Amino acid sequence: MRLILYTLLVLLCFSCSPVSKGVVFTVDGEPVSLSQFEQQMEKEKLMVIRDFEIKYKATFGPGFWTMNFGGDIPVNALRKRAKDAIVVSVVKKMIAREMGLIEHIGYEDFLKELDSVNKVRIKAVKEGNVIYGPVTYTLEMYSDYYMSTLENAIRAKISTPENMPDEILLKYNRLIQERVKKAEIDTYQIDEEDAAVL
Repeated sequence: MRLILYTLLVLLCFSCSPVSKGVVFTVDGEPVSLSQFEQQMEKEKLMVIRDFEIKYKATFGPGFWTMNFGGDIPVNALRKRAKDAIVVSVVKKMIAREMGLIEHIGYEDFLKELDSVNKVRIKAVKEGNVIYGPVTYTLEMYSDYYMSTLENAIRAKISTPENMPDEILLKYNRLIQERVKKAEIDTYQIDEEDAAVL
């Protein structure tokens, strides 16, 4: 009975997953939704706080995100960091799609896949099957797992038998850097009330 209640609770939580509230920017025509941008900003917050603590001896507290530190404002650094991370992620997914490793690269597709994976894992546990890792993945956990798996698959595709691991990594990093440099980014206005992550 507890397992059934737990399963229902998890399924209800996943049915409330973030949905696209609009496009914030595009990367080579691929849309990035506000929900994806907000999720990435949430992920980057601690690093931005740490950076400002180190660089400016800033203390996190009320009003921190809008304080001006010699022209450097934490919320702007947060948005830039989130945008840069998403651009790299989208570029990697585009490369993987071009290589035939994945079909869909949109954030909404990713959320559907996460939901599907979690349903399969819950069902497996309910049926008494052994699974590795948690019963369900959080958004951040699955995102890290998904990107790590994708990166390994891209490296495997670009490697040749004579390549040493360091050479493959260098080749991979150059490929990503070149594509990120060439990426065409179209930015749209973010309404302050929409970006309510802070």
